[in-house]
Amino acid sequence: MKIINSAIAAATFLVSAGAIQTAHAEPVQFDTDDAHVIVIRPIDVWSPNEYWNDYVITNFKRNQIRYGVVTENGVKRSGDDDALAKQVSEMAKPFGFEVGGFRSIVLAVAKPVSMSAQDMTGFNKAQDEIYGAIVKKAGNPARLTNSTRHQQWLGTALSALTLGIGVKELGSLGIQAAQGPMQDVFSLTMQARKVLVPQPSVPFDYTAYQSIDIRRVTADQVHIGQIIIAYRGEKTAESEDRALAKAIVSVSGADSSLDAIKTAQAKDLADRQALWDACVAAKECVADD
Repeated sequence: MKIINSAIAAATFLVSAGAIQTAHAEPVQFDTDDAHVIVIRPIDVWSPNEYWNDYVITNFKRNQIRYGVVTENGVKRSGDDDALAKQVSEMAKPFGFEVGGFRSIVLAVAKPVSMSAQDMTGFNKAQDEIYGAIVKKAGNPARLTNSTRHQQWLGTALSALTLGIGVKELGSLGIQAAQGPMQDVFSLTMQARKVLVPQPSVPFDYTAYQSIDIRRVTADQVHIGQIIIAYRGEKTAESEDRALAKAIVSVSGADSSLDAIKTAQAKDLADRQALWDACVAAKECVADD
């Protein structure tokens, strides 16, 4: 308990002091010639499992990227001759990273779900609702421990994405009423729910973009991030590879630093604690002190 409280105190300090000094304490955003890309990295997410937090740091120091990508048709892309693999390798080199190795974190990049600009307001709203519901259901972050409740926390994060819950209409995504244990969470169509992640959405104006691809990224089969690629014009294989290659390098953390990763995790913890404290203050959550 003392360790967790110390972590929250450190988180508050890092958010106030360190976030200004590091470039990637927030989700990463960048532009290519054809698209705008948003990356939510699994390694930036705080976990109540101290083993995972240490594991991230240890593997980051190996300077290796291991990943798999699934196409729209469900085919896994692999091989040194693949155009995407070549670009990932070339983009990683300036950061001192290489593709491969056997002891680095494995990133699974799921096949994309395509959205229109009109869909994104509702999609982001649903993602924020899921994030809030998960934090509230998991309980006080200060009391999530390695030995007991972190498994509940992770299980909640994963299971909430597959439940049909909520009764509110959500834009053009075809929401249908359903029953479930958390009625305040929106239910999306099955396709959209495949790429929702239990993290806050990233505000962005998509109105000038023709189409948006969203991919879920899973680190070592547990921790979840997201890649969003918004195309200004018609999507092509070349424009997709350019944006996706740079996103894969970024989601690995190669373009970041240990300090930035630690700051991002600290901010995530502080945000979760603030959300929980506000919920308790509003008498919507029961304090477990």
